[in-house]
Amino acid sequence: NKFEMDFLNLCLTIPTLKIEPAHVCSHPFRIYLEPTTRCNLGCQMCYFSTSKRPKQDLIFNNFLEILDHFPYLQDLQLQGIGEPFLNPDIFRMIKYAKTRRIRVGSFTNATLINPDMSEKIASSGLDWLNLSLDGANSNTYETIRRGAIFEEVIKNIKNMAEIKKRKIQNTRVQEAVQELVQK
Repeated sequence: NKFEMDFLNLCLTIPTLKIEPAHVCSHPFRIYLEPTTRCNLGCQMCYFSTSKRPKQDLIFNNFLEILDHFPYLQDLQLQGIGEPFLNPDIFRMIKYAKTRRIRVGSFTNATLINPDMSEKIASSGLDWLNLSLDGANSNTYETIRRGAIFEEVIKNIKNMAEIKKRKIQNTRVQEAVQELVQK
């Protein structure tokens, strides 16, 4: 069964971490996949804003093919340079990974987290979601996150926090963000 396979794989990981052999005995149990290279912002610190890298989404069939190569997968992080919730297949990806009993998490710039999107996220089975907020006031935030509006993002985070109270126990809102959204 999957639990036994995962446990055995983790047991094989321990000697690998301790002695660092030339040949790794265990299989990967955590991967990071970039659902999209598209983003709705032009952030100051992001090299991708000026990069010539193609802006495209990971299509669902390719996602399935990738996961097929990781039978011991326990943790999937859907993140990268792009805004994950721009990928139209993101919720299908989450749902499929959950059928394989994989923990799934993601990061978001929170600009797209309107009430409808918040409900979809809360119902998706996502295990954790980090909301990126790179400034404590509109001037700092909007300078860094070009194209975002601080007040709208705070509103989105407040909305997500409210839905979290009702539906998702594992969504963490860091103390600094909690202070901002409680104002």
